[in-house]
Amino acid sequence: MKSLCGKLFSYVVLSVCALVFVAPVAFMIIGSLKPETQVLSAAGSWRAFIPDTVSLENYRDVFRRVPFGWLRTGALTMVGPEADLSSGACAVDHSI
Repeated sequence: MKSLCGKLFSYVVLSVCALVFVAPVAFMIIGSLKPETQVLSAAGSWRAFIPDTVSLENYRDVFRRVPFGWLRTGALTMVGPEADLSSGACAVDHSI
């Protein structure tokens, strides 16, 4: 019986800790799906986790504002001449 109570207590403590760490991430993801006017409208209540309307406008706005061309160029430069993609091997010169 003592082992069962210990396990139950451990699971309750671990579940509360997991909730403390997961709740802000969930709030960010759900907040990113809300229109800008609704993001902080109900921040102090559980209503903040339930969006009235779901919108992808925030993601569209990020891709319009941020130039992601550098990411493609950097990835091609990184993988470029050193990688032999046909065999799966990567020959990198470490003699610098």
